Amino acid sequence: MKIISQFRKLQKGSKISLRFLKYRTEVFCGNGLYEYGVEIIVLDGKPLTKQYEKFSLLTEKRNSENIVIIKSGVESEDELEVFAYLIEYVLFELSKKSQSGPKDVKRFIDDWLEFSRGKSIEISIEKQIGLIGELLVLGELVKTFPNSNQLNNWHGPEGAKIDFIFSDKFALEVKSRIQPFKDWISISSTEQLDNDIDMQHLAVCDFLPSDSGKTIKQFVDDLIIHLDDRDLANQLIEKMRKSNYDYFKTYSNLLKVNLFRKTFFDTKKGDFPILRKGNDLRIDKIKYDINIRELEGIDFSETISRVRSQQVQN
Repeated sequence: MKIISQFRKLQKGSKISLRFLKYRTEVFCGNGLYEYGVEIIVLDGKPLTKQYEKFSLLTEKRNSENIVIIKSGVESEDELEVFAYLIEYVLFELSKKSQSGPKDVKRFIDDWLEFSRGKSIEISIEKQIGLIGELLVLGELVKTFPNSNQLNNWHGPEGAKIDFIFSDKFALEVKSRIQPFKDWISISSTEQLDNDIDMQHLAVCDFLPSDSGKTIKQFVDDLIIHLDDRDLANQLIEKMRKSNYDYFKTYSNLLKVNLFRKTFFDTKKGDFPILRKGNDLRIDKIKYDINIRELEGIDFSETISRVRSQQVQN
């Protein structure tokens, strides 16, 4: 659910309610060319009115409800997208609080304005490619299992050694690479493959840099649109933040990539090379590489079948 996408669905004089459990929220379209905005029902608080350069903030009382209205005053499509991005940020911050009033919304707006004036930063290519691979697999899971929250199965952002854990019966690790490809993949710890999980698959995602490709932000945007749920979108943004990618920051070095291929392996098969944990407690961490050139892959449908079996059991 991208706010800009919701705006573009609206006809003049219409509203759409968002799927947002924390606060009843509607996006609306007025009669002007770029007259869009959002109405958020919040707790009682001191009414606020402020005119910003490209939008306004005001509070209305309707019956017993306290409604904060953020209304655009933009003059172009590009400015409307920036305004929609502001709304995304406000709703994300609201999702962290169960009790917010007008002054909180104003604080979120002021934080965003200060935030957006900051200098752009960089994120490593390795981090971008790693997250893009996980987002790609997550997107496939979301499309295949639309009635379950697959974000709950994505544990990589929380620092888990394995990216997707569906139960103690099945897990999925994702490794991502960018051209030029090598025959080797890196395993960050022995526990990543040598563990107590009954069945585990490994997805290797290979990407090509391309001007026609998508950045990590565009991968996130596509997933938010597909989720079509504000609570799930906020959960995704929070997970990305835990992975040290902040959806609302400006990065100067985002790489555009296209997927070249996805290869899947069953790491619990006897012929898959795994470094086993030793008994010497003086050794804490072991990182190693695996040559996957001669390994026999499996079809993605096998991974989906394993996930489906866990969905049924749960």
